[in-house]
Amino acid sequence: MAGKVLDFGTTGFLRFSNLIMYQRQTESWRQEFGGESIVGDMVGTKLEQLYLSIVSWAVFKPDTIV
Repeated sequence: MAGKVLDFGTTGFLRFSNLIMYQRQTESWRQEFGGESIVGDMVGTKLEQLYLSIVSWAVFKPDTIV
């Protein structure tokens, strides 16, 4: 499924205090932390991790058009 856009929902379950997501295309379940598939056809695979920064509006605002 590399390079494909995936849709997720929530199962309403937790595993080790982490949300378990439902991947609609493959009916697989993924743990929120780490993105590892724990149930279904995708077991053992992980989602690509994207990094982000959380900054205050005061830091973000200068020279930014919204």
